[in-house]
Amino acid sequence: MDKNQLEQQILGFFAVTYGKNISELTLDTNIKEELSPQSMLMVALVSHIENELDVMIALPETSKFKVIRDVVDMVEKML
Repeated sequence: MDKNQLEQQILGFFAVTYGKNISELTLDTNIKEELSPQSMLMVALVSHIENELDVMIALPETSKFKVIRDVVDMVEKML
């Protein structure tokens, strides 16, 4: 999977988890300010990413995510 495919897939995961249209999201979308700071949504998102991409993301690491690009970069390093 190339980086563009990974970016689109993770944007799709965010869209589903946060109930947004994928066209409303970019890699620079601020997770806490533009989406929701609810930890349950982040747990659901991480679970979705882990199941679909076969990676493990430590939940404490999610507090470091500011924008969607941060999630993409972390997952890319794991693949």
